[in-house]
Amino acid sequence: PKLSLFAPPLRVAVVGAGAIGGEFALRHFGRLTGTSVVGVVDCNEAAARSLASSVGCPSFTSLREALEACDPELIYIGTPPSTHRELVEASLAADCHVLLEKPLA
Repeated sequence: PKLSLFAPPLRVAVVGAGAIGGEFALRHFGRLTGTSVVGVVDCNEAAARSLASSVGCPSFTSLREALEACDPELIYIGTPPSTHRELVEASLAADCHVLLEKPLA
C-alpha cells in the first residue's frame, strides 16, 4: 500500500451552535489545522442548521444522532456548563476525544 506523509483530517463534531461554537467551527477547525467539521449539534434546530450550512456539513439536534451518522473522532463542546457532564460522558463512551470549552462543572 502507498503511504502518505499527510494523515486524513481529524473528523470533528461541534456541539453548540452559538457564538463560541461558531467561532471554532468557522475559524479554528479546517484544512489548516488538519480537521474537518463533519457535523454540528444544537438543541435549537435552526441554529444547528445555520452553522452547519456555513461549514458545509449536516446538522443534528442530538449528539447521539451525530455520533451515529458522522463517526467523529473529536467532539468540541461549546455549550452551557450544566450540559457538559452528559455530553462528555457520551463522547468518551463513543471513543471520541473531547475538547471542552469550559471546565467540567
